[in-house]
Amino acid sequence: MKIKKVNCLIDFFSEEIPASMQLFLEKELNLLFEKVLNKVLLSYEKIEILSSPRHHCVLIHNIDSVQKDQSLDIKGPRIDAPKLAIEGFLKTNKTTLKKLTVNKTNKGEFYFHKKFIKGKTFSQLINDIIQEVCASISWPKSQRWGYSDLKWGRPLRNIMVLIDKSCVNGKIKINDHDFIKFKNYTFGHRSLNKTVKVNSVKDFINTMKNSYVFVNRLQRKKAIEMQISKISKKLNLNYYRDDSLLNEVTGLVEFPNVLVGKIDKQYMKLPFEILSIVMKVHQKYFSLVDNSKKMAPYFLVVSNLKPNNQTDKNVVKGNERVLRARLSDALFFWEYDCKNDFSYYLNKLKTMIFYEGLGDLHDRSLRLSKINEKIGPLFNINDNKKLNQLGLYSKLDLSSNLVGEFPELQGTMLKYLAKLNGFSKDMQFAFEDQYKPVGLNKNMPRNKLGSILSVSNNIDTLSCFFSIGLIPTGSRDPFALRRSGNSLINILWHESNTLSLDQLINSLDEKFSKDVKLVNEIKIFLIDRLYNFLIEEGFRSDKLSAIISKDNIGQKTFLEIKSELKALGKILNTKSGIKFISNFKRIYNITKKSETLPNSLKIKKELFVFKEEMQLYNFLTKLSKSNKISSELNYNKIQLDHFNEFNSLIEKFFDNVLVNDKNNQIKNNRIKLLESIKLNFEMICKFQLLKI
Repeated sequence: MKIKKVNCLIDFFSEEIPASMQLFLEKELNLLFEKVLNKVLLSYEKIEILSSPRHHCVLIHNIDSVQKDQSLDIKGPRIDAPKLAIEGFLKTNKTTLKKLTVNKTNKGEFYFHKKFIKGKTFSQLINDIIQEVCASISWPKSQRWGYSDLKWGRPLRNIMVLIDKSCVNGKIKINDHDFIKFKNYTFGHRSLNKTVKVNSVKDFINTMKNSYVFVNRLQRKKAIEMQISKISKKLNLNYYRDDSLLNEVTGLVEFPNVLVGKIDKQYMKLPFEILSIVMKVHQKYFSLVDNSKKMAPYFLVVSNLKPNNQTDKNVVKGNERVLRARLSDALFFWEYDCKNDFSYYLNKLKTMIFYEGLGDLHDRSLRLSKINEKIGPLFNINDNKKLNQLGLYSKLDLSSNLVGEFPELQGTMLKYLAKLNGFSKDMQFAFEDQYKPVGLNKNMPRNKLGSILSVSNNIDTLSCFFSIGLIPTGSRDPFALRRSGNSLINILWHESNTLSLDQLINSLDEKFSKDVKLVNEIKIFLIDRLYNFLIEEGFRSDKLSAIISKDNIGQKTFLEIKSELKALGKILNTKSGIKFISNFKRIYNITKKSETLPNSLKIKKELFVFKEEMQLYNFLTKLSKSNKISSELNYNKIQLDHFNEFNSLIEKFFDNVLVNDKNNQIKNNRIKLLESIKLNFEMICKFQLLKI
């Protein structure tokens, strides 16, 4: 019989959940409902998650109205089991011995009970489904309220469950005695404070929209963009697009109403970045620019109130007043900070602690200067004066009043201070870009000086915190050291740099670079970051394991690693390359299994019996000489010739020579020959780890 399909809506209504947590909850709800519905054997077309600050809704399309019936074979005791065990099985399953069947298994004959389970209706199951989902959410941050033991991002106030046109009665447990009962209504916009009855699942989105709540995130986002575009055109200006701000504001409002306010003329003398960051970070305002991309004297604010002329005017006035106060502070600090020279800020750094036990920011600046001078030439920058200044002045703006009030301006403020003090454009950009990229972000510094300073910043941060034992463990990383490691690897990879991890670590202050334990910890950490980074870049894990290891990675430059991975990819795309790896694995397995191999790998030519042994020995001599020149994996004629020659010789060897000769001396000599060839190829790449 064909099972009837239904649509279901579950609306979780709570206090306002922060914008940053809403997307997390959307993913959790989707994942958990999928998991639980599959567990209870209910099939459905799709799950759709809708969200706003106060509503998180689950729409389940075309789900089975009833479970499929099940027939289970429950395994019992062996047929020769004690009578007591058999009687216990019969009692547990409420059956008789006559109704049991006997089936043979590889462990003997057993009794089986065939149990029929009648499928429950979806409406009977939904209560337990919701309870399990609510209890399973892994909140990064959550709250309990009143006497509730249930965790939610913010206090959960109401649950409404609809199946097609019918409200479902039910409740979820929040402690041993209390419940949240399912209601036949939800709530509209906060300012209306009205309950909303929904006639059917299909009507839900429009019913909520009529109550001034856009429960669909994408609809809210589109509404904001359309209103911004309309206002921009009216003012003959362009919207300064900021996707991160747009996504955040989308999560702050339920009924977006975009309004335009004016910026007082006196504040337009502030640099573009300062104006936009103050408006974005502190007020969540959007900026407008003219056709030459200069800041226009307007801002856009997204109100969460339904349009009303008088209300809109009051909202704009209020926001203009707040922005005036913010920009007044910014202008005061800007003008004050611009009066001071670099020596003033440098002295102030001596009073600012970097971290307890790690000295002050002036000490850190001196360390960065030294690192810059050591690694600069590997970026083809040999101007020691410039490299020294780059590190020494890199933290000056942290002692400025403007950055003290608006920390988001670090780097940007230093760019302007550098400009006022006559520094070149490349130095200005380097100062501003020193915090790029953030982790695996692709937004790189604009020049090599910026890359050098970013690398110095990150390796110094890692060495400092590792030196006092603050190493990331598990999910805990309070100082974002993994992000520092990712940023470091990201830059060196995309710069195709001639810098190796050993050179990088040797550039550190001597008290760090001479500490063997610390150096080893940093190296292991960075190898792990590199491995994860390259997985994100799309490289296969077996390729990475073959090229990257704790033994060899320290000496390899990032340019060499990139080149070797590229060469390996080409080798794996050729028939001769695949044949070589297959043949290599054969000798690897033979030598791995051998227990008779002595420690010494000295091969005795006088023990050779067949010409194939001598041919393989001559090849080994040639390979060994080649590796002394370069042990880097290349897709060049020399190495390809080696692979092809090896394929031909080893196949002839295995066709005509028996490795496990009756004479132990001859046998061991042959194993030594294969072991030596294996070790020489392993110097280039751990081919045995590759999957073919």
